[in-house]
Parts: sequence; structure tokens; C-alpha cells
Amino acid sequence: MEIISTWRPFSLVRDAEWARHGAEVLDSGVDKRAWYDERFGAATVATFEPRLRAAFARAGVDGEYSLGGRTGPTSRGHRLACMAEIEHGRETQDKFMEAMFARYFLGGETPCAKETLLAACSDAGMDLERCERVLDDDDLFAEDVAEQKKKYASRVSGVPHFIISNDAGRKIELGGAQPPEAFADAFSELLGVDVDIE
Repeated sequence: MEIISTWRPFSLVRDAEWARHGAEVLDSGVDKRAWYDERFGAATVATFEPRLRAAFARAGVDGEYSLGGRTGPTSRGHRLACMAEIEHGRETQDKFMEAMFARYFLGGETPCAKETLLAACSDAGMDLERCERVLDDDDLFAEDVAEQKKKYASRVSGVPHFIISNDAGRKIELGGAQPPEAFADAFSELLGVDVDIE
């Protein structure tokens, strides 16, 4: 069984909402913990970190989840992820996304900062001069990202959202964080065989 993943853009927070914190936020972000406290309440956020650290550990992630660092808009990262798929293929897109997740969730790096984005491009083996041109020109790959967002907008309301399909085109969608058993059930149903979790 071959599993091929493709990443699609989704903005939990639009750039216009980020900009209310000041134009510089589009490049430098805001304090992650303060932003989460404002959005969800400090008492709720206090429960996030230990739960997510435990989930990362259970999943065997090499590193520790942290609410440290900064957060911010992801639109430039969406354009780079789109470029990675179009110009280099899904494997490179996977590597770019994995690098971004590690840098953001484990390293506390700012997802909109040019240095973070270029470092993730480097991790994925992408041409850094080309990536820098994409970062400097907001029009590059903007139409591709907009088209992908439009295609999925009607049925995706949050992240993560998984669309799993088989060769016959049958699909199962799973929204939100899911336990491994949910994926095993979906694969079993789509493949017509029992899939065990090891």
C-alpha cells in the first residue's frame, strides 16, 4: 500500500486579522502564548501545553512541544508549500511541511519569518534563490493557493482535516485531531482489508 500525502492551504486566521496587531506582524508575528491567552483564555491555554506535550511524546515525536516563541500568518508558507508541490513534487512538499512543523511546534520559530521559511526550504532541498523570489513577490503562486482554498472551502472548517481516498476514488474525511484507530478504520474500509495498529 502506497500512501501519498498532499498538503492544502487553510488559514485559521486571515492576514487582515493579524494586521490589526500592526503591519510588522505579517513578518515578525506576535508572542504565541499571549496570543493564545487572548484568543482562548489563559485558563484554557494552561491545559494545552501539558496535553500536547504528552501527545507528542506518545506519537514518538523527537522533541518537546512548546508554546514558546511567536506565531503569525501562514500565507507565505502556503505559497512555498504550493511551489514545492508544483515544482518539486509531493515528497519535497512533505519535507517542507515537516520542517515547518518542527521549527514552529518544537523550536518556537515564527512561521511568517523569512528566516524560518527559508530554513525550512533548505531542509527540504529547495532552491533558496527561487524560494526567496516567492517570498518577495506576493503574487507568485497566489492564484494557485486561492484556487486550492476555494476547492476545499465548502467542507473544511478547521485543521487538521484529512481526506483519505483509494484508487477507486472513494473518500473518507476526518476532521480534527484523530487517534490512530480512526485512521486504521478508514484505511480498512477503503482497502477492504483489516489494518492493524502496531
